[in-house]
Amino acid sequence: MDIERVNDYTLKLYISYDDIEERGYSREEIWYNRGKGEQLFWDMIEEIGEEADFELEGAVWIHVNAAETGIEVVVTRTSEKEDISGHSSESEGDPFNFEKMMEQALIPEQDEQRNMRDIQELLKDKDYAMFKLGEFDDVIGIAKRLAQFDLHTTLYKYEGKYYFSFEKGQHDQAYMFNAIATVQEFATLSAMSTYYLREYGEVIMDGNCIETVQQYFA
Repeated sequence: MDIERVNDYTLKLYISYDDIEERGYSREEIWYNRGKGEQLFWDMIEEIGEEADFELEGAVWIHVNAAETGIEVVVTRTSEKEDISGHSSESEGDPFNFEKMMEQALIPEQDEQRNMRDIQELLKDKDYAMFKLGEFDDVIGIAKRLAQFDLHTTLYKYEGKYYFSFEKGQHDQAYMFNAIATVQEFATLSAMSTYYLREYGEVIMDGNCIETVQQYFA
């Protein structure tokens, strides 16, 4: 576990999921088993006191972030009953609501799981992925990031908006997941069909969008 002292009142600590498993907990337990999660949390708080000489006195604000490889916890203490960096301190009788804290930390992970389910549904029903771009320049960023992928890509325009698609082809699901996740850094998944866009929209670059963009805009 890594501990960083931000100032006299705030500590930031990070613990990887590998470290968590070495302590005898599983990733699922700490998020969905309140008893296990709370036990790990207090073990970490005890280590803070021992290693960083950080006593938890007065009101305490605790914020947990779920990361892909572990958990980041920010602990801030104050002797006054006042807001800490815009967050209200908890009451003395209940210094923090552990269940609420973990639920809030889980939001990014739940969003990621929901996104994965959406992608699975998309790949089950279609042989392509369609995205809506915020502006044309987004396709330049996509082209740079997708250079390593071997994909049949097309750019459309419909009612002033740009749409980008690539076909599944012979690629497996893992390959498609990676490609979709890359494009989602610049665009959002769209339910628009290739058939509709070809019929009522305009095909800007057909089948070789990435190569064309790299040639003229790289």
